[in-house]
Amino acid sequence: MNNNTFLICIPFMLFPFFLILIDQILGESILFNLEINVYLSLILVIIIFPIFFGLARKNLDLFEPSVLFMLGVFLGFLIPAFLILNNPDIKGFFQIGYVITQTNFIMGIKYSLLSFAFFTIGYYSFRGKISYEERSASTFSKKRFMIIFSILIIMYLLGKIVSFIVLGDQEVRGLGYEFGFGIFQPFTDLSIFLLITWLVFFVFTKQIKGNLILTIVMIAVFFSSFSITSRGGVLAIPLAIFAVINYNYFRLKLWHGFFLLSMAMIPILAIGLFRYDVENTAIDIYFNFISVAYLATFSGLESMIIISEQIPEYIDFYNGTLILGAFILPFFPRIIFTFKPEVYGYNLFWEDYISASTQGRSEYFLSLPGHFFADFGVIGIITGSFIIGLIYAKIYKIFRIHLHNKGIICLYALACVTIFFQTSLVMPTSMVLLRTFLLPTIFIYLIYSKKSFKL
Repeated sequence: MNNNTFLICIPFMLFPFFLILIDQILGESILFNLEINVYLSLILVIIIFPIFFGLARKNLDLFEPSVLFMLGVFLGFLIPAFLILNNPDIKGFFQIGYVITQTNFIMGIKYSLLSFAFFTIGYYSFRGKISYEERSASTFSKKRFMIIFSILIIMYLLGKIVSFIVLGDQEVRGLGYEFGFGIFQPFTDLSIFLLITWLVFFVFTKQIKGNLILTIVMIAVFFSSFSITSRGGVLAIPLAIFAVINYNYFRLKLWHGFFLLSMAMIPILAIGLFRYDVENTAIDIYFNFISVAYLATFSGLESMIIISEQIPEYIDFYNGTLILGAFILPFFPRIIFTFKPEVYGYNLFWEDYISASTQGRSEYFLSLPGHFFADFGVIGIITGSFIIGLIYAKIYKIFRIHLHNKGIICLYALACVTIFFQTSLVMPTSMVLLRTFLLPTIFIYLIYSKKSFKL
């Protein structure tokens, strides 16, 4: 057995050690048993597999889709599992009257494991050999770049101003689409792309010379891009920036990743503590408010527990209604198509479950395995997760081939946010993908195109 094969086998060799370790940590839990221990140990094996696979192939990339995806699994499923097992009365969805039992916990963790396993199988079945060929940077039109980049900045700032005037405080919570004003989001969602494009072309590579005015404008874009009460913004923007650093400045190491993740937890938990009124909840929740804040942020496992308990026992499978609604209905603005359902996509499950409209307030999410299970059951989890893994493997291979193109790096930094922030916690919809990638893709195409355009 050579060193490469040995490294790939290490995660599986650690399985018995994980069984013993988890038993020592959670052995006193009233919910814990051998079956749960096996599931958690297998999830740990899957989480660390991409790291050791990258080390074995000598091309470990912390921003490879499989690594980012498993980071989401670690934060959204493994840590919540330990918190819940340590105290089943601590819940992120504490405002919903449900009880975590051994039965529904086992179902939730089992279906989650199934999803992550088939994602990994799909990803590494089609990943193949990843190579990088040293090539000179692709050329682009600087004049076209400055014109279109300036237009995008203006579109973003105008979109933010107009949406705030129309929606007020509702805009801060990101609920524009629920009030028929989703048309603003392709413009207001430009902030991350503008920031990383500025960093790539003006700061790190200096392919274009900037100035003080542009720097001030980009600082304004940064501070207007997310609310200080938005956990999503706290996660998304630094993740995109570090992805840009990783591919333009220096390659981030494992210890960098652990340090940055630890630092990110501080503002995320702080935001959660200020957002939830734990003083009006049960006393045991009050004394464990840090766990509540964490579980309310990374709710993948908890939502899967609820879904697997309710479907199909109390709520029928949706047979594709959730996914079709999430991908088709966003193209029909409610301000024009008044017949459009008030609630659709993953919100439809929560509407059926809690029988309360989600309009005008934050909605709960469905995890990736939860989405597939709610629509198609176990077959949905296996097939959907496998396909997602395949797609991400193809995206990464295409990106590595075009690593010399700085515009492609900007688009991939956006993809990193979607992979981590959306997929392991909530499946990205068509509108999320379009509003995130449509205008940036057009921009990159125009500046690198050899065709002549009159601007």
